Amino acid sequence: MLWVSEGGVAPRRPDELPSLIEKDGGFVWVDIPAWDDEAARLLSETFGFHPLAIQGCAQRSHVPKVHAYPDHMFLVLHDAEPGQAGHVHLLELDQFVGRRYLVTVHGPLGEGVAVEAALRETGAVRDRMEAGRFLPSTPAELSHAIVSRIGRSLESHV
Repeated sequence: MLWVSEGGVAPRRPDELPSLIEKDGGFVWVDIPAWDDEAARLLSETFGFHPLAIQGCAQRSHVPKVHAYPDHMFLVLHDAEPGQAGHVHLLELDQFVGRRYLVTVHGPLGEGVAVEAALRETGAVRDRMEAGRFLPSTPAELSHAIVSRIGRSLESHV
């Protein structure tokens, strides 16, 4: 989990999340690498996201989506990962984009897909941020950077 502000990027502990969501002067990025019970609890209890959106994170979706809620947007995105014998795996990335947070949820992954492949695009954006080469001012700007990386990745496959 990262706190992003004009002062830069700083890692934060999970127990700080409720206060960070309310804090002015920046926003929090929670990147969930794999679905589990803790992820479900976090999305439900801490953020209060809609149960259907949470269910969407737990199950594979083969279709990109955008759902608008009063206080956030929920997006389902896909990147491609070449597999054996011409097979292409879809790498799902779900995003909850609010005023003071971006929550990214990876997966579920297909059989044989390495977690590193799923984390490639968000990891690249995070690396740029931690190196001081990119400092988004809003969660939407961070979301855009991740979506742009996915778009470039897809373009290279086509």
